[in-house]
Amino acid sequence: VLEPGMRSVQTFYHVQKLGKDIGLKRIFAVLNKVANSRQREVIEREIKDVPLLGCLSYNEGIAEADLMGKASFDNNELLISETKEIISTLRERLK
Repeated sequence: VLEPGMRSVQTFYHVQKLGKDIGLKRIFAVLNKVANSRQREVIEREIKDVPLLGCLSYNEGIAEADLMGKASFDNNELLISETKEIISTLRERLK
């Protein structure tokens, strides 16, 4: 899981290497807290060799739910929709 920023990309590549070192054959990426299409485009370009399963948009509802001690999926249709899309893409990639 990457956030929009080069430090996150660098961390991703370190974690990817660790995964390969322990024998993981397939590694996928998910973008988190994406505020706009430019952020997505830049990160996709940086991780071009890694399949991107999807993006989770920056979402104030998640922070508010956490603050209130509620589940982040409660009354958050955007998060539910994006998560279902990521799960669907992962299932397709694993066939």
